Amino acid sequence: MKIVKWFHYVQSYRDYLKSEKGWFDFVDTIQALLIMMGVMAAAAACLYIARLMLGF
Repeated sequence: MKIVKWFHYVQSYRDYLKSEKGWFDFVDTIQALLIMMGVMAAAAACLYIARLMLGF
């Protein structure tokens, strides 16, 4: 019974993703993750460069 409920949930989620709004939400989530990763990478690069410049 639990498996059937889970399958139904996955089905409805896939239908939600197929609809326009669901797809845009999905893309927004991925973009937000990429932006966060980019910001972290930029901060790490700045710290690394600062360490090289200051020599410690």
